[in-house]
Order: sequence, then C-alpha cells, then structure tokens
Amino acid sequence: MVTKNNERSCPVCKNIAKENLFHNEMASIDIFDLSYDVVACKNCLFVYADGIPSEEVYKNYYTKCSKYDVVKKQNDIPTLAVERANYAMEFIMPYISSDTAILDIGSSIGVLLNEFKKHGYLKLKGIDPSPNSPDLAKKLFGIEVT
Repeated sequence: MVTKNNERSCPVCKNIAKENLFHNEMASIDIFDLSYDVVACKNCLFVYADGIPSEEVYKNYYTKCSKYDVVKKQNDIPTLAVERANYAMEFIMPYISSDTAILDIGSSIGVLLNEFKKHGYLKLKGIDPSPNSPDLAKKLFGIEVT
C-alpha cells in the first residue's frame, strides 16, 4: 500500500502546533491510500490538510488510476458526473456574472466547465494532473485544461 504522511507546518504562519479536526478516510484505490487529516493551526487558526500524500504518490495515482481515460465521447461520461456538475454550477451561478473567469482546479476532462459553457460562460480554464485530461477536454468540449 502506498501511503503518505507528509506532516507539515501551517502554510500561513509556519507554526507546527495544530489541532486535528478530523481524519478524511479515502477508499484505497489499487495500491493508493490518499487519506489525510484536516487540522487547525493553534496559532492563526488556519484550517488545512495535513499528512497528505507526496507529490510522487499523486503523480503515480493520476498516471495509473485516471477514471476518465476510457472516455471517448460525451455519452461515455457517467450520468452522476454530469448531475454533480449541474448541481455545483447551479449553486455557484447566482453569485457570479456571465463574464466571470472560471478556473476549475481538479477539472479532470472539463465536465463542470462544459456545464458553464452551455450556460454562456466563456472564460473557462481547467487544471488537472491526469496526463490525458487536456486532450480529452479539448476533444470533447473545446475547453482548455492544463
């Protein structure tokens, strides 16, 4: 099992004293355990993820376990993924105008960005570590993902 446990100091004030708020237990996929702790800095009260996997673990995970690499056309996208994207978009839309620039971090192949595109949003960009996401986002939706 590939684990993580990169304990870190507070990203804001660099203090090492922290309070564990909860453990976010993730289901293991293949050999990867991406679980982590959510902690609060005892100095500045900033809340952040601690004990996160290393960059190497994430890189290997996204290279070996990308769930959207099998998508060849829009109909291959799971209905639940589209429903989640619609829910998120409908939640966000009342707070932004149609000329708002939207950056989706962890965008995968751009399902959420495509829902915004369908509603007239044009300033769309995604970032995702999966190696095939940029090509698939461009092919399926005409959306830039890096």
